[in-house]
Amino acid sequence: MKSLDRIIATYNGEKTDKIPVDAWWSKEIYEKIKSGKKESPIIYYELDTRRIYIEAQKLQNNWKEFLKREDSEISVYEFPFPEIEMAKTNRDELGIKISQIKCKGYPAIGHIGSVCFEALCSLLGMEEVFVALFDKYDIIDEICEEITNIKLDMAMKFVKNGITIIHMGDDFGSQKGLLMSPDIWRRLFKPKIEKIISSIKSYDKECLVFFHSDGDISEIIDDFIEIGIDFLNPIQPECMDIREVSKRYGEKIAFWGGVGTQDTFYRDKDFIFETVKSTIEILGKENRFIISPTHMIQGDVPIENIDYFFEAVKFYGSK
Repeated sequence: MKSLDRIIATYNGEKTDKIPVDAWWSKEIYEKIKSGKKESPIIYYELDTRRIYIEAQKLQNNWKEFLKREDSEISVYEFPFPEIEMAKTNRDELGIKISQIKCKGYPAIGHIGSVCFEALCSLLGMEEVFVALFDKYDIIDEICEEITNIKLDMAMKFVKNGITIIHMGDDFGSQKGLLMSPDIWRRLFKPKIEKIISSIKSYDKECLVFFHSDGDISEIIDDFIEIGIDFLNPIQPECMDIREVSKRYGEKIAFWGGVGTQDTFYRDKDFIFETVKSTIEILGKENRFIISPTHMIQGDVPIENIDYFFEAVKFYGSK
């Protein structure tokens, strides 16, 4: 079974030959693995995923130039905001690359990053954003709308070229709950995420949407389902009861992630194997689970522990 078919079947809750596997890497650990294994970890560990990133370096460098700040407070921001044209990929061969990935049997995953919240915090600073939510809400809303429009354009560039999955996200959770009230989230951020998803689905209903949000986001999972997110990531076991998440939502949304990176990858072989086994049993109950570390594997993780993780996935993930 090819990776593309395996992931589509997993989303649909169908039986597959084995559980799909994915991973992210810090630059440091990526280079260590590549040096030691003599090939990319994506190839060596036989990942089922292939991502494409739109290059928008000019956009990233220029965002702050479009904001005025006085005495560490938001006043007004200048127009034009970074033009949507700047967000478009400079890779004219994007469609060809997507076709090549799919022809090789892999899902092509288009990465657009933050929908607006993390980009907003990068622009203004997190503390200033949270203060401004109360006394300069309209300005924050307008900035978020502009960022969302840029990300929407990036997403549609992928979709119109035949992408399999759109990868996007924003970290709305902390270890103990949401970073803001559910009411603020629903008023400010939910409609912007929904705007991108509805545009994607209107153009290609077969295109799947992957949403990453770290931390305990239990209070808004129902909202994610309501607006059409297909894959929820990362389902951090350090923050949420994955058994309860699986029980409540396993028939409503597919899961992607599940194996915590804050602890698991620093433990011994037996612990890693047992964690992988239990995670597959819990989150894979409905056959709608792609296993992966919940975040990028860091540079201080022993490579043998990464080997143990993938060995355990092969052992317990075969069907």
